[in-house]
Amino acid sequence: MLKKFPGAYVDSFFYLHLAYVYPNINVVPYVETGGFEDPNYKRPMANRLPAVKLYYEYFALNYQDGTPIHPVLQFFFSIHWPFWILLYTLMVLLVFRKRKWIASVLPSVLLWGTYLGGPLCNFRYIYPLVLMYPFYIALVAQVAL
Repeated sequence: MLKKFPGAYVDSFFYLHLAYVYPNINVVPYVETGGFEDPNYKRPMANRLPAVKLYYEYFALNYQDGTPIHPVLQFFFSIHWPFWILLYTLMVLLVFRKRKWIASVLPSVLLWGTYLGGPLCNFRYIYPLVLMYPFYIALVAQVAL
């Protein structure tokens, strides 16, 4: 399709992955709290933390018009922040000329690159980069302080 319709292909690529980089995009969270409807699946879904399940359902069902229920959580768990925090970490390493330390961030950059090859933009795919926040913060603190 790239050879036949290059303009449409590039436009669709950027629109599809806009949520990964654009801070003001409104991405509605997706939380699956239901059980399986397959009759061949014999084991029922275990509900070991009912309060947490109720909170997830409340969060997923009441998230309307892009108004976050918890603005602080929304700030740290937005789909675009892993990219910007990763970019900031790379810039700090370059500014302080710690080029050898960039190798420690390279797997995250390659992982983010694989997200660009994916067919859709969803937070559950980018969550491994969110788990790297403490590493990025420690790396920047080690270099800049």
